[in-house]
Amino acid sequence: MLASPSEYEERVNPDAGNTYGFLDLDEDCAGQLPPFVLPYNGIVESNPYAVAIVPGGWLVADAAGNSVIKVGANGRVSTVAVLPPVPQVVTQETVDQAAEFGLELPECVVGETYTGEPVPTDVEVGPDGHYYVSSLPGFPEAPGAGSVWRIDSRTGALTQVATGFSGAVDIAVAADGTIYVAELFAGQISAIAPGGGTSVVVQVDEPVALEIGPDGTLYATLGLEGPGVLVAITP
Repeated sequence: MLASPSEYEERVNPDAGNTYGFLDLDEDCAGQLPPFVLPYNGIVESNPYAVAIVPGGWLVADAAGNSVIKVGANGRVSTVAVLPPVPQVVTQETVDQAAEFGLELPECVVGETYTGEPVPTDVEVGPDGHYYVSSLPGFPEAPGAGSVWRIDSRTGALTQVATGFSGAVDIAVAADGTIYVAELFAGQISAIAPGGGTSVVVQVDEPVALEIGPDGTLYATLGLEGPGVLVAITP
């Protein structure tokens, strides 16, 4: 074992300064809600979901920790960046879907904003040497709430590259700087052009992971619940 992200999370909790939940509800509506969707700060929770190799160590996207951390060659762990909370407007569809999973939300939350956890799902190193991170994000996982972020590898500064993705679970960065995004909930793979602008590359069933081969071919695994398949895509 090189390092324990969970031990680091317990000791540092990088997103402790983030506040999530329903932040601006009136007292009557807030009183009808379960405690875990009321305002809370980042909790101690870790799910190291993706890794990228960098000089002197590894980057880890901690989906539950809402952070990107670095593990040095000596095993020392440090925080690279904490992704910001994601405001999402709650719809009637959100309420109905929550009920299917046993979470009963009152009608008073429809039209209100829930500030969700960003949930970083992948981290990659771009040809410019900077780091690129996909954000799912978490509840209520509103369509179009996913984003791709750039982390300046020198300063740690965060910049939102693009947003509007539905279930951004993985990315791949091409040699020319094009960023491919696997949108699990939308059933598609999209591309962010180096100069900006997003387009759909292909509609596919449940894209889960992406990689780019040395010849520029895009490889994707499909099928969250199986049977899974591996496909090759020529962008």
